[in-house]
Amino acid sequence: MKSIEDINKISFDDLEHIADDSSIAAPSALEKKVEDALLASMMIEQAQRKRTLWRKPISYALVPGLVALGLALTVLLQPPEDKLIDTYDNPQLAYAEVEKTLVYISSCINKGLDIASVAAEEFEEPKKAMDRIFKD
Repeated sequence: MKSIEDINKISFDDLEHIADDSSIAAPSALEKKVEDALLASMMIEQAQRKRTLWRKPISYALVPGLVALGLALTVLLQPPEDKLIDTYDNPQLAYAEVEKTLVYISSCINKGLDIASVAAEEFEEPKKAMDRIFKD
């Protein structure tokens, strides 16, 4: 009998030739052991399939239920509007802060409009060319 080191040294082609050689007899109990191992493997696979079979329907029902529960908790745990506390006690300070925020938003929008107007000018020439092509 060969040792593991000897088997590891054999090339793949040599192993393939040995496997094809019908003159080498396999041990008599080997076939029974292989059949038992395959049968055990099939039984384990079937048992695992039966165990996981119920998981899909439950997960299909559980996911929408959890989403609904999350939405319900979000709505129920929101503080009532009458308990909201103002950030500013002085209305003039609050108005000044709102005005500052609106000026910032307006400047951002103006920057976007400037960029869009430059882009619109760049598209005028191709638009004129396309109009000439499609009018003809």
